Amino acid sequence: MSKRRLVNRRGMGLAEVIVAMAIIVTVSVTAMSLVMRFSTVSGNMTQRNNGVNLVERGMECFKFADNQAHFEALLYNLIDKDVTPTDGTIYVFEGEGYVVRMKVYYGTKSATFLATVRDSKDRMVLSIPRYERYY
Repeated sequence: MSKRRLVNRRGMGLAEVIVAMAIIVTVSVTAMSLVMRFSTVSGNMTQRNNGVNLVERGMECFKFADNQAHFEALLYNLIDKDVTPTDGTIYVFEGEGYVVRMKVYYGTKSATFLATVRDSKDRMVLSIPRYERYY
């Protein structure tokens, strides 16, 4: 073989390999950071939705229940957690990444439901300032 033919068959040089590796590493790190960010956002949304779903269940129990004991029984059957009120009429549920507070009051002429959901950073996710039904 001629000398010229051997020179053309040498392959890639060290500088070319280093540049190619740098490009591959940069693209990989960027892709992994995006995947991690989307994973975190997705997890946070799932936790927030769990809190909102709990309030929705509580409101449905409130609409159906005749009194506070009936409300507690219905809610316990739906969520399978302790539903003992902390202050007579305030129910607090702490989940992974959220805190739900529901206040339920059954009076002689009407019943009132209030609820809030806060995330792990104490930001308001949902607020139901007053839902009232009359007998």
